[in-house]
Amino acid sequence: MPNHHFVDQTAPAPCATSPLERITRRARVIKPLTYRNSAGRKKIVPIGPCLIEHSPGTHVDIVWGASGQHSAQLPKEAIENAEADGQLVLLE
Repeated sequence: MPNHHFVDQTAPAPCATSPLERITRRARVIKPLTYRNSAGRKKIVPIGPCLIEHSPGTHVDIVWGASGQHSAQLPKEAIENAEADGQLVLLE
């Protein structure tokens, strides 16, 4: 009798990582985050759900709003500090 080897078709394929890969994570702003926009004006990311998009480099994109209509590019350090201070919680 032949020996058949079956491949589990439901198993996820291994993830290929690339230095240019973007990783998006769900998060929640617990206390408003303040930042300065490109014109130097003080802006606020309000309390509520958001997405954090990590990419290579020194900045991350944060996206918020009912339909993702608001976004800002912040230094990675600012996100790390906000998480350490309890202003931001990464959900995944």
